[in-house]
Amino acid sequence: MILALLMASQLQLTVWADPGIDNAAALTWPVSVTAGVSSAALSFSQAEQFLQQNAYTVQASTANLVAAQNHAEANSRLWRPVVSLDANAIKYRTEVDIPLSDIKATGENAANQAFAQSLNNLPVPLPDNVSNFLSNRFSSTVSGLFDQIPNSSNVVINDKLFRPTISAVMPIYAGGSIQAAQNIARIGYEKAQLNHQQVQDQQTFKLAEAYFGQQLANYLAQAGAQNLKALQQHLYNACQLEQQGMISRSQRLQVEVATQAAQRQYDQASSNENASRQYLQQLLQQPELPRLTTPLFVQPAPLQPLDFYLAQLGQQSPQLAQLQKDQQLAAEALQLAKASLLPSAYVFGQQTLNKNDWLVGVGAHYTLLANTDRKKLVNAAQARQEATQALQKQAQQDIQQLVRRAYYEAEHARKAFMSMQTSIIAAQENLRVQQLSFREGETTATFVNDAVNALTLAYTDQATAAYRYDMALVTLLTASGQAAQFSAMANDTSVQQVQPISALNHTTGNTLPLDQSHRMKNEQ
Repeated sequence: MILALLMASQLQLTVWADPGIDNAAALTWPVSVTAGVSSAALSFSQAEQFLQQNAYTVQASTANLVAAQNHAEANSRLWRPVVSLDANAIKYRTEVDIPLSDIKATGENAANQAFAQSLNNLPVPLPDNVSNFLSNRFSSTVSGLFDQIPNSSNVVINDKLFRPTISAVMPIYAGGSIQAAQNIARIGYEKAQLNHQQVQDQQTFKLAEAYFGQQLANYLAQAGAQNLKALQQHLYNACQLEQQGMISRSQRLQVEVATQAAQRQYDQASSNENASRQYLQQLLQQPELPRLTTPLFVQPAPLQPLDFYLAQLGQQSPQLAQLQKDQQLAAEALQLAKASLLPSAYVFGQQTLNKNDWLVGVGAHYTLLANTDRKKLVNAAQARQEATQALQKQAQQDIQQLVRRAYYEAEHARKAFMSMQTSIIAAQENLRVQQLSFREGETTATFVNDAVNALTLAYTDQATAAYRYDMALVTLLTASGQAAQFSAMANDTSVQQVQPISALNHTTGNTLPLDQSHRMKNEQ
């Protein structure tokens, strides 16, 4: 869109104010009474403040920043013990088969031995045949009794149990994984802060492109409108001179063709202006635009030396700082991968609350065989670390090149702007002389047309140079991490502004009202 504006200005084709109405009224935007932007006048600083608080990308970045902060705070206590409370209410049933064979044999032997011992302890010993007879009869009797007892017994138990416990586990060595996890969360929060700053800087750049692009569009609109008015006035004069026989019909037709071209260019430019205005409205989330009060500007003094801005990259550039954080994250990820190859140790304890049962101990854990190749994970982490180092070097080169281009573009645009002051004065004088000569019949209409276009081009070239300077300046400051200074530089009292386009009215003299009766038809 901006490229189209610049191309149109080079061809003297850009006309965005309706020639049928007063220019001052045409370029005064309606007042928008909405949250955030609610005044009739809107400076760049006010728009920047509103955008950095309400832009959707800033809101997303703020939410990511809060998330990263909470994550870092959540991981700050990984070394502390984990205390948990468990309560188990259990109802169970179990069956137990108790073997009785050994018990029966033991009881039978004990009974026989006791009976034999009692026979031996009689005061009067019994004859052997009697003693043997009694022992055999007793043994058979006892054996018969124990045979009635089954060899096993099935016992069924039904019961309920409530068991509340409190447990604690605290790591004492984790191979560096805990420290790495904490560092990853902390560095992630620091990177989120840098990203938030970069997002705000990008909003400043985006706003500068849209805000001053609209200011350029407004200025080119005035220049184009005055260019069309000047040609229509010239056409009116040519018609009068043709009727008086002072110029030929071909000369009048030259002016008519130039006016028709200006009319077509005005119609195209109206569409371009509308797109530019809608873009800024959408960026500021406003149904209509207030009047923009910060004009296109150029600082007359040269910028700081190039080395000054290159030196700021390592200190203030949020993009390079984020890449440094990526390197730190890659180093911590490597440490985390190495920790998976090491053992861990911990202490633990447990207390049953409804009984005086407790235990404490020290534990160790080592993974003998994992379902992932841990050495490959270490190699992958090392490769990612090398990748981040290469990306940082490449990004540093790219940003340095961007700073150089923006610096030289700003200086070139500043010099072009300053040189256009004399060009405008010369073009004004040239137009005055050509108009006077045409009235006296000493020159042709072509020279007047060229003079009008030359003056319009001088105005638009100066405005374009100012826009180029503003965009190069905001690019330079954004790349070097100093985007916050752009607004202050725009409000500096020493800046120079583009020359008011009203000077064209003064040069061309009285102009006729541009109404529909003066629009050229496509009849010829």
